[in-house]
Amino acid sequence: MSGRIFDLIDLEWLNQANQQIQSGINVETVLQNVPLTDGRIFPTISHKTFKNALNFNQIEIPKLRTGPKPKDPPQELINTVQNLHNKVQKNRNFPGFRPNYNRSSNDT
Repeated sequence: MSGRIFDLIDLEWLNQANQQIQSGINVETVLQNVPLTDGRIFPTISHKTFKNALNFNQIEIPKLRTGPKPKDPPQELINTVQNLHNKVQKNRNFPGFRPNYNRSSNDT
C-alpha cells in the first residue's frame, strides 16, 4: 500500500464525480462516500485529494465552486444603476464639483 489515498480512488467513480461537479451538483455532496479500489468506502475526501486523484489519473480538472451559483441581477436593478451613472455623468459641472485630475497628495 502506497499510503496515498488519491491513487486508491476508483477510476469509474472519479469520472462520475467529475461529471456531477461539472453539471452543477454541490462539491461537498459529491465528495462523500468515496469507493476505493480495494473495496473500502472512504467517508469523505477533500478538494485537494480529489484534484490529486484527477491529476494522478490524467483527468481534466473542473473548476470547483463551493458556494452558491451567482444569480443574474434583475433588469430593474441594472436600469437603475445605469440611470444613476448617467445622472452623475450629466451633473459633473455642478457648483462645488472639482475633479482631482493631475493632483498629487501634496497639493492643497
